[in-house]
Amino acid sequence: MSETAVWFDLDGTLLSFDRPFDAFVREALLAACVRNPPEGAHDVFAERIFSALEACESDPFERSFEAVADEFALDLDPAEAATAYREIEIEATTLADGAAATVAAASERAAAVGVLSNGEGDLQRAKLAAHDLADAFDAVVISNEVGVRKPDPDIFAAAAERVGAGEHLYVADEFETDVRPAEDAGWTAIHVRNDQGPAASLDRVGSLQSLLL
Repeated sequence: MSETAVWFDLDGTLLSFDRPFDAFVREALLAACVRNPPEGAHDVFAERIFSALEACESDPFERSFEAVADEFALDLDPAEAATAYREIEIEATTLADGAAATVAAASERAAAVGVLSNGEGDLQRAKLAAHDLADAFDAVVISNEVGVRKPDPDIFAAAAERVGAGEHLYVADEFETDVRPAEDAGWTAIHVRNDQGPAASLDRVGSLQSLLL
């Protein structure tokens, strides 16, 4: 494996969430002094955040809370709500069982280890720091920082350019968004079975550790 770089997806692979995303929007609005968050706030936020992240726009969370404020005529500071949202999402993450040991095992055997994730750079990096993983990787590639997101093959090319490795292995939970595009890009991929995929997929990222020893 010494010629191979091992890459990990972040959300859903190394990290999981202890509550649903719709709770985050409500909590952020409450933190930003909206007393009675409207029922449809999450739907408006979700539609806008998806389009913002899809287009790799700057300040995607601020833009999404602006949309919520406009839709419901709320007296809301979008920047304040966005800051609260980031803190809430970080706090809601938990490190998957065996994830830290798996990353450490990969670091010992691989040419390089990296994170390849869709999302906003500051938020994704803050999640790594919150779980003592900020210094665990040789490269961190995040869609909003490079201007392209999975499943676009260009993000895999951008990641490959970051490390000196002849081959690349990607460990991720979304089959259609992560695993299949990685294979199409010429990488090897391992599916952590959090959605539909081959029966041979791993049930959790910690299961990979034994394969790296």
